[in-house]
Amino acid sequence: MMINILYSGLGAVLGLIFFGGLKLTLQKTSKVRHPALLVILSYFLRMGILLGGLALLAVYAGLAGLIFGTLGLTIIMISMLLVSRREGAA
Repeated sequence: MMINILYSGLGAVLGLIFFGGLKLTLQKTSKVRHPALLVILSYFLRMGILLGGLALLAVYAGLAGLIFGTLGLTIIMISMLLVSRREGAA
């Protein structure tokens, strides 16, 4: 049971990196000379980190690690969506 919490935590860290990087990228697009290049490079970097992390979870922790890692990632995604909606309403 405790190991599944660890896998969820690792998925949450991957989610923070992915969605936090997305938020930072979108904040910086108005300040750079080539915003499309920033968005594309950011996407590939974030996707590489995310897929690499999930692949490592699948290899070393098996299917349970992948499922719980994805669960942690999903929790972060929903949390950041709710926070961004609240910031938009303020």
